[in-house]
Amino acid sequence: ITTWFSANGLSINIDKTQALYYLPLARSRSPVQAVDLNNSISLSLVPAAKLLGIHVDNHLNWSVHIDHVKNKLQTQKWALRNLVKVMSVKSALLLYHSNIMSYLRYGVILWGRSPHASSLFIEQKKILRILFNLPFNHTCREIFKKHNLFTLPSLFIFESLKFAIFNKIISPNDMLPNHNYNSRHNFIHQDKVHLSVSRLNIRIGATQIFNALLSLSLHLQKLFSDGETRSFLCKLET
Repeated sequence: ITTWFSANGLSINIDKTQALYYLPLARSRSPVQAVDLNNSISLSLVPAAKLLGIHVDNHLNWSVHIDHVKNKLQTQKWALRNLVKVMSVKSALLLYHSNIMSYLRYGVILWGRSPHASSLFIEQKKILRILFNLPFNHTCREIFKKHNLFTLPSLFIFESLKFAIFNKIISPNDMLPNHNYNSRHNFIHQDKVHLSVSRLNIRIGATQIFNALLSLSLHLQKLFSDGETRSFLCKLET
């Protein structure tokens, strides 16, 4: 790393540099305790580091980042509880999109498939109950439908597919040849993975989502195979 930086006329800011050693979840301690740079500077290992607003942990299960977002939502929940008393439903929804959905949308393609994300979905429903003055055990299903709101799982699905399409991770050219629309086989080749952390990979996750969605709708199959990717996403969003 230091050789590459030096060759490109750059220097490392040691005060802002951290080191992570990625570990399987079953292992709690790394075999090394520090990383040496140029045999002169030693960086202690940290369990998690913040990069562009995303907290990356050494197990890659995103628990640290999800806890951070959960704390943000709980702070917003306290504020909303007081604001909804003096604002209309329209204003409350604007506040919801700007102050709640912005946290849930940012980086969701990275952490949205983590099992820890279910706690954020629970917080999302609690916030909607506050906005619409509903009992704590009331279902939010009709609220999501009536106001065309994404649940956290559906937000993850939509953002993953959008990212995969716009970045050419998956394209209509990847459709398997001579595919029978009524077949139960995959529409796009899906790699087999053995490590659970590998399933968090955006390419693998997006492929699994595509195969599941295309098996449910002939119309979505037709739009995607014809290269109508924007129409595909618009249809999916509605």
